[in-house]
Amino acid sequence: MPKIGLEIHGYLDSKEKLFCDCKAVHGLKIAKPNTNICPICTGMPGSKPMLPNSSAVAKALQIALILGCKINPALIFQRKHYDWPDLPKGYQNTISGSHASPIGTDGKFLGIGILGLKCPVYLKLLLNQDEGQLLLNNLCILKLDQ
Repeated sequence: MPKIGLEIHGYLDSKEKLFCDCKAVHGLKIAKPNTNICPICTGMPGSKPMLPNSSAVAKALQIALILGCKINPALIFQRKHYDWPDLPKGYQNTISGSHASPIGTDGKFLGIGILGLKCPVYLKLLLNQDEGQLLLNNLCILKLDQ
């Protein structure tokens, strides 16, 4: 039986960002850009991230349980370094990668048909910090409110 690997991204509905107390705001209609930022989320020198937002971790655990994942006893985050224009810190805090541990593993979701095949899809649930958003309209705006 074939195996299929999918990477699917979604947002958790949390009031605060993952590593600071700033409000998590998505969409320009809600707030003006960069009104919910601090030295932590903008990567100012000397700023250090807080522990992960417990509400976001709890919601990710709920999703892992719904998907039948084996829950990892320890969450190990790592920094992935990227040279992106919407990443002022130069790295992303994530639990994906070779030195991190996912929230849940070996989850199963049946019933996805690819090319008419019914085959199991094995899941691994990760949690990443959402970085900035580069808006290219008439002006180039770097929005860090997410």
